[in-house]
Amino acid sequence: MLSTIKNFSFIFNHPINRGKPLKTLHRILSWQIGSRLLPYPIIFKYANDAKIIVKKSKTGSTGAYYMGLHDFPEMSFLMHFLRPGEVFMDIGSNMGSYAILAGSVAKARCFAIEPIPSTYADLQENIKLNNLEALVCAAFYIR
Repeated sequence: MLSTIKNFSFIFNHPINRGKPLKTLHRILSWQIGSRLLPYPIIFKYANDAKIIVKKSKTGSTGAYYMGLHDFPEMSFLMHFLRPGEVFMDIGSNMGSYAILAGSVAKARCFAIEPIPSTYADLQENIKLNNLEALVCAAFYIR
């Protein structure tokens, strides 16, 4: 219960959601209800023209859905200071939220490395969804 309260507090106090309680609550409830009723993932607008695939039980993608830029200071920095042609390394890429920002928003080249096979598949799907194969190179790493 305490964990749920902390999660809600984090989501509602996030810079993108702050001051928008009804919109934030609507986003949370629509995902919580929809993910139980719909048998398939959804695609949502992420940043600029980028999109992300949101799947059940994938905290990386649901965090992006709830808050947009879930790591707000770091992602804002990336979007504003990374330049086209520069190289960005996304180590432990998860489903690729940083890699998608680097490639689609900043037009930078990105190397995205993810060690979990199912999550690596999600990363590849998000790269293809955004047509970033030329800018984002995904690698699978096993230790």
